Amino acid sequence: MLFGSIVSAVASLGKSWLENKKIKTQQKMMVQEAQLKAEIKRIEKSAEEVKGDINYDLEVLRNQRYSYKDEIALACVILPFIGNFIPGLQDYVLRGWEYLAKAPEWYSVVFIGAISASLGMRFLTKKMFK
Repeated sequence: MLFGSIVSAVASLGKSWLENKKIKTQQKMMVQEAQLKAEIKRIEKSAEEVKGDINYDLEVLRNQRYSYKDEIALACVILPFIGNFIPGLQDYVLRGWEYLAKAPEWYSVVFIGAISASLGMRFLTKKMFK
């Protein structure tokens, strides 16, 4: 009888340990599943944001097809570049860069934002200022 009681106690302990192990494993799986679901939601949200940004940029480009604003913005970017290669303009371009270096930082941010929005490239601005 004593031997049977010991075996029963050991079996009960083993059963308890296995059940605890099973519960811990189930809890781990639930945590991992919740983390996976959260990651999937984060990725889906990010994809929706990107999709929305792309749609916005495409719509801006469609609406600007009859506007000269984007040509003017492009000229603002290209003309100083071209001026660097024309000997009569190089000093003026250099002086212009020196003056722009003294401009407040907010002006650079606004200028970059305006040019990128005008050319339908807001994604560049978002990446630069994240």
